[in-house]
Amino acid sequence: MRRRISLVFAAAVLALVPVGLALAHANLIRSEPRAGARLDEPPPEIRLWFSEPIEPAYTQVRLLDTSGNPIPTGELRVLPGDGTAVAVPVRPGLGQGIYTVAWQTLSRVDGHITQGSFSFGVGVAPPRTGPETGAAGNPLEAAFRAASFILAAWLVGGALFRLLVHRSDWPETWTLVGALGLQLAVLFWTLAWSLAAGPGRLFDTLFNTQLGRIFIVRNVFAMGLVLSTLWGPPVRLGIGVAFLGTLSLGSHAAATVDPLAVLLDWIHLMGAAAWAGGLMRLAGLAWLNRGAKVDWARVVARFSNLAMVSVALIGLTGLYRAWQELGEPSALVDTTWGRLLLGKTVAAGLALLLGSFHLLRWRLGTGEPGGLIRRSLLAEAVLLVGALAVSGPLTFSPPARGELLNRPVQLSGQAGEWGFDLEIRPGRVGDNDIVLRVRPPKPDSRVQAVFVRFRMTDHNMGEVEEVLDPAGPNELAGQTSQLSMVGNWEARVVIRPEGDYDRVGRAVFQVREPALPMAPGPPVPPWVLATGGLWAVGLLTIVIALVEGKNGTERRALAGLLLTLAGSALFFYFANRTEAGILGLGEQVPTVNPIPADETSLARGKALYQAHCLSCHGPDGRGDGPAAASLPVPPADLTVHAPAHTDGELFRFIANGLRGTPMPAFKGTLSREDIWHLVNYIKSLAQFETSYNLTGR
Repeated sequence: MRRRISLVFAAAVLALVPVGLALAHANLIRSEPRAGARLDEPPPEIRLWFSEPIEPAYTQVRLLDTSGNPIPTGELRVLPGDGTAVAVPVRPGLGQGIYTVAWQTLSRVDGHITQGSFSFGVGVAPPRTGPETGAAGNPLEAAFRAASFILAAWLVGGALFRLLVHRSDWPETWTLVGALGLQLAVLFWTLAWSLAAGPGRLFDTLFNTQLGRIFIVRNVFAMGLVLSTLWGPPVRLGIGVAFLGTLSLGSHAAATVDPLAVLLDWIHLMGAAAWAGGLMRLAGLAWLNRGAKVDWARVVARFSNLAMVSVALIGLTGLYRAWQELGEPSALVDTTWGRLLLGKTVAAGLALLLGSFHLLRWRLGTGEPGGLIRRSLLAEAVLLVGALAVSGPLTFSPPARGELLNRPVQLSGQAGEWGFDLEIRPGRVGDNDIVLRVRPPKPDSRVQAVFVRFRMTDHNMGEVEEVLDPAGPNELAGQTSQLSMVGNWEARVVIRPEGDYDRVGRAVFQVREPALPMAPGPPVPPWVLATGGLWAVGLLTIVIALVEGKNGTERRALAGLLLTLAGSALFFYFANRTEAGILGLGEQVPTVNPIPADETSLARGKALYQAHCLSCHGPDGRGDGPAAASLPVPPADLTVHAPAHTDGELFRFIANGLRGTPMPAFKGTLSREDIWHLVNYIKSLAQFETSYNLTGR
C-alpha cells in the first residue's frame, strides 16, 4: 500500500512535465521602435519580442511621456508565432517628444516576473541608453525558496538515511515539525508569487497559469509529507522525490529547449537532498546519541557510499546546467547569478573537504566520534545548509546568460593625446548602437569629425566605416549593422580635431551571439553526458573499492577502471566524428569543392539557391531578401562573406546551420552533392576572387 502511494505521487509529477519545454525569465530581446531610436513620424504600434513565451493576461505595456503621465494605447495582442511577441497600437496624434515604454510580463514557462523600460523619440533624439530589464516579484520569494530547499532536504535525506544507513530511533516529532515548516514555507511562497504576478487575481493566477497549477500540486505534495509521518520513511521518500520534481518544473531548467534539463535538475536536487539531509541526521546521531551502542564503522561506511554517489550526481548535473546558464566564463564573477553560484560551490566544496577529513579520521580511529569530529560534522552540515540557503536567491535571480543579454561592450583607449570611451550596445550580431565619449587633451580642443572602422580579425573581410553624429558635449553616437558574425573584432577610432591631423586609436572586442527567443544555450550532446557518466561511475567505483578495503577490492577497482576506459573510448570516437564534419557521418569534408564549378553545377546551385536561400539572402546574395526585415538577425551578405571562407567551411555552414542565428541546417533537406552545387553558386555571387576557377579545373 505504501509503495502504491509513493508511485502515485511520482506519476503525478511526470504528468506535469510539458511535452515541449520552452532563457529563464522572459527577457526583452528587441523592440520596434528600437531603444534609443529617433523617428520622424509616430509609430503605429509598439512591438516587443521576449526570450520565451509569456502570459498575455499578465503582460502590461505602458507608454509614458516625459512627465511620467500615461498615454492611452490600444489593446495588447499576441503576434502570430510562438507566443514570444506582443504589440500595442499607438493612437494617432502622438506629438514631437521623448517617450518611454514601460513593460512587465510573466513567463508562461517558469513563472518568473520581469519588467523593464526603454525610450524613443519622435522628431528629437532620446538619451542614448539601452533597454533596462530586471527581475520583478516579491523578494520574500527567495527566502521561502531557501526554506523549502532546506526542509525538503531534511525530510528526503532523513528518509534515505533511515532506509540505507542507520535505523535510529529518531523522534518523529522532529520530522513532523520539519514537514509542517515545509508546508508553511510552500504556502507563503505560493501567496508571494501569485499576488506579485496578478494582484487581486489570486485564484485566477493559480488555476489559469502553468506555474500556478504546479504550485497547487506542490502544496498537495507538501501536505502529503506532513501525512507521511503516519506512513513511515518509504512513503516519505516517494512523496519527497515527487515534491522535488515540482521544484524542477518551476525552475530555470524548465525554460530551456533542452529536454534533459528538467530531469537533470531533478537529479541534482535529489543528490543535494540525500547528501545534506543525510548529513544533518548523521550530525544529529553523533551529538544526540552519545554513549548509545552504534556501529560507527558500519554507519560511516554506508553514509560515505551514499554521499559519494550524491556528490557525483551533484557535480555532473551542476556542471551541465552551469554550462548552459552562465553563457561565458567571465559571468561567474561579473553577474549576480554567477557570484551566487560561486558562493554555493565554495560552501559545498568546503563541506566536501570536511567530509574527506571525517572519513580519514574514522578510518584511522575506532569507536564513538570525539568532540572534534562532532564539531566538524556540525560545521559540514552548516555549510551544506548554507549552500541550500544560497539556492533560494540563486533560483529567484535571472541566470547569468539573461543578465548578460543587453550588457554592452565597453572599451577605453587613446588616440594620440585624445582619450575615448567606446560603448557598443548590445555587442551582439545584428544592429548595434555606438556611443563614443572623447576626452580632449585641452579644455578648448574641438572635434571636427569622428569615424569608427570595424574589422573582423578572425576572417579577412575588409573594413567598414561608420560616421558618428554629435549627441552631446564630447559625445557622438551612431548605429551599425555591420557586426554580422560572432568572433573577435577590432575597432579603429579616428578622431579628427578642428584644424589638425587625424588621431587613431584601436580597441579589440568580441561580438556575442544574438539574442533569440527560446535559445538560452545549446544542449550538451548526449554522448558528452554518457561519457561523463561512465567516467563518474568508474571513478566512484574505484574510490569506494579502495576505501572499503574488503575482499574483492581488486575486482571492483578493475571494473571501475574498465568503465573509465569505456568512457574515454566513447569520447574519442564521437569527438572524432563531430570534428570531421557533419555529426554522425564520420567523413572528412574537403577544403576544396570536389565538384567543378561548371555550367551544370552552377545551374543546379542557382535553382537550389532560389528555392531555399533567396527569401533571406536576396537575389544577389546581399542579405536583402523579402524575409530579411522580419528576422531578428540580418542575413549575411554572401558577396562579402563567401570569399572569406573555404569551400569546406561553407559546406558546414549550409549543412549544420549557424547556431545563434535563424540560419537553419539543410543536412536533412539537401544531399551532399546538392550542398556542393550550392557552394559553387554562392561563390559565384562574390565580388572578389574565389578560391577556384569558376570555368573548371
